[in-house]
Amino acid sequence: MRRAATLLSVILLVVFGSAGPAAAHVTVSASSVQPGAWAILTFTVPTESETASTVGLTVLLPTGTPFRSVLTEAVPGWTVTTGPAKVEWKATGAGIGPGQFGRFAISAGPLPAGGTLFLPTTQHYSDGTDVDWVQQAQDGAEPENPAPSITIAAPPTPAEPDRTGVWLALALLAAAIALLRVRR
Repeated sequence: MRRAATLLSVILLVVFGSAGPAAAHVTVSASSVQPGAWAILTFTVPTESETASTVGLTVLLPTGTPFRSVLTEAVPGWTVTTGPAKVEWKATGAGIGPGQFGRFAISAGPLPAGGTLFLPTTQHYSDGTDVDWVQQAQDGAEPENPAPSITIAAPPTPAEPDRTGVWLALALLAAAIALLRVRR
């Protein structure tokens, strides 16, 4: 019995004890992923450092198909500046402490046509360290510092036109011709 308990302890230690903390990255979620729609893009920013706080966040906006409109949501304890190609938040106080996360949102649009929209982001820490979340997945492998991204839905395919009206008009025309022939 003692041997089984020891073996079970070793197995549990190997399986659970060797697992490091889950990697948390800056991510983005969207209220809509329809091409041409306006969406609320919410960036979730965890502080991964054990000793420094997140005190800034810079998000680069698309330049190939730029948003026509970008509005920011107020975040208590943070200032925000927007430019044609970026949004930048800076903490006015302590920022986001170790083991915590914050959310930053923008309303932007219109979203581009289908595909993946990458929003490269730099996270600034109180110790002067910057983490660039800018890498795109290659061959399906998760990069070390992935850029926040959303997948835009494919544009809808054009529907087959409704021809009911055409058939109804042809039926009425045929009925009218038939009535005219009967009266002669």
